[in-house]
This record gives sequence, C-alpha cells and structure tokens, in this order.
Amino acid sequence: MNNSRGLKIMSGASLALAILQSICTAVLTISGIRLAIGLTAFVMAVKECYFVISRSLGYLYDVITGREAADQLGGPIRIAQVSGQVATAGFFALLNLAAIISVSIGLINLFPIPMLDGGHLLFYGIEAVRGKPLSENIQEIGFRIGLAFVLMLMIFATWNDLIHLKFL
Repeated sequence: MNNSRGLKIMSGASLALAILQSICTAVLTISGIRLAIGLTAFVMAVKECYFVISRSLGYLYDVITGREAADQLGGPIRIAQVSGQVATAGFFALLNLAAIISVSIGLINLFPIPMLDGGHLLFYGIEAVRGKPLSENIQEIGFRIGLAFVLMLMIFATWNDLIHLKFL
C-alpha cells in the first residue's frame, strides 16, 4: 500500500520481516573491503570457525595416519613470522589471522589432555559415569602426563620453528 507521497506503507509484521531481511543480508563496504554485519556476520563466523576446525582436525588426523608431515606445526616464532607477512596485507588480514589463531588455540584447549580444559571435561565425564571422582593420585598422574605432553608439543613446535627459520 502506498500513501499520497508514493511511499510504501507496511504493516508491523511486514516491517519486521523487512528489517530482519536487511539485517540478515547486510554487508557494509569500507575502502573496498566488504564487512558483514548482524546475522550475516554471525553465519559467516560460524562457517569460518567450522572451516578452521575441520581443516585442523583433518590435518592432525593426516599427521597421525602418516599422510602428512608434522613440519607444518609451528610455535611462537612461526606465528611471529606469519603475522609480520600478513600485516603487510593490511589490518583486516591481520585481524583474520588473529581470529584463526584464536579458534585454533581454543580447539587445542578442548583436547582431552588433563592439563587442558578438555582434560577437566574428561575427568568430569568419568565422574558422571562412575558416580564419584577419580582419586587425587590418579588425577595427579593424569595432570603430570598432560603437562609432559603439552611441554613436548611446545618443544616440538619450537624445534620446527627453529629448523624452518630463515636467516638473512
């Protein structure tokens, strides 16, 4: 329905639907860079997180099964190198890298290693099944094994960094 000025008049439901559609499909362009806002941004973020997690788990599976080499695992030195390279591409590229690193660290934190949050969840799950918690001695042994595993992973990643370090 149009009013005397030719403007479209909408009912409350139609207006709400139009607003929802605009929020869902809203993309803002700043300096040639498309930025999603609202629900579109949320959906895109979920898809990107899913992609990072699935690729990370796929790579780890391939390393364990021997189809991929573990030389792609990097530590703080490689993160600094890549960050420097990405920073030359601009702020939004660097922000994207920070998000990828954040999701990757969150994924690692959920692994069922007793020193990490995933290990705590594992202990809670065992407690739920057993009806009582594991003894303090068993938990302490688990934490020590978890600490050893995390330290070995850190040393391995740093070693990989040092091997691939290119001196000028």
